[in-house]
Amino acid sequence: MPWDCEECSCWSKCGSIEGGTDNRGGIIHLAARDIFSRIGNDPECVFVFRVSFIEIYNEEVRDLLISSDSNNVLAIREDPQRGVFVNSNESIVTDLTTLLATLF
Repeated sequence: MPWDCEECSCWSKCGSIEGGTDNRGGIIHLAARDIFSRIGNDPECVFVFRVSFIEIYNEEVRDLLISSDSNNVLAIREDPQRGVFVNSNESIVTDLTTLLATLF
């Protein structure tokens, strides 16, 4: 099945990001399995999968890919071309294992 989107995002409540006690994982695990499964089924295309991990809490946006020791509060910006965005860190991942290692 071809993909029509240039960017895909997953949003979730905190309680379901990492999953419960049933070892199936949370929303990130399930979405990532599906994404990498679809990528694996389309050998003719080349994909670059970049991830960022942010938290919005108490009117602050924090970059969770930066260690908690540093100042990880991000400024919310607006641009006529891009719209509303934050300059968060991104990591390129190649499979489910590297994605989960990056995020957790």
